[in-house]
Amino acid sequence: MTTKPMPSRSPGRRVGFVVALVLGIAAIAVWWGFPSITARMDRQRMTELLADMRSLQQAISLKILDDSQSGTGSYGLPADIGAKTARAYLEPLVTDGYLERATLDRMLERISVVNVSKSDPAETPFLLDLQEDGDVVKAFVVFRLGGGGGAFKREQDWEAQEALLPKREPQILPKE
Repeated sequence: MTTKPMPSRSPGRRVGFVVALVLGIAAIAVWWGFPSITARMDRQRMTELLADMRSLQQAISLKILDDSQSGTGSYGLPADIGAKTARAYLEPLVTDGYLERATLDRMLERISVVNVSKSDPAETPFLLDLQEDGDVVKAFVVFRLGGGGGAFKREQDWEAQEALLPKREPQILPKE
């Protein structure tokens, strides 16, 4: 009785198996890590948006202060000067050198201006960014009239902020 020699496994098959195993493990690691990566990117975008809102609020405050000190007093909060659109309200910031055109255009892509007045409470939302899914607000960033703001991810948080919006129409200025 003769025994047949065992066929030897080729090194190429082993390498192929190892590569497939490593790729499978990497795919699982990426799948598990993907939510944290996207959450980090969302937090970074919201932080950048809050910084833009703060810069915009400071430019508005400075323009209002400069106009009141120079005696022209022509610039104020949207409801106080009868602003019709966010662009028309913010345009003097570009004209008078408080903001660059490209910066304003970039900000207006995401930021909405609330139709606030100096008689509104400090906690009234002034600048907003809403991320909506149909009629549901999934996340939003708010900067308040009195300064300060935050990023939120729950619909209940939006309902609390929405209750603070001024009761005048429009509550939020149209962009254009």
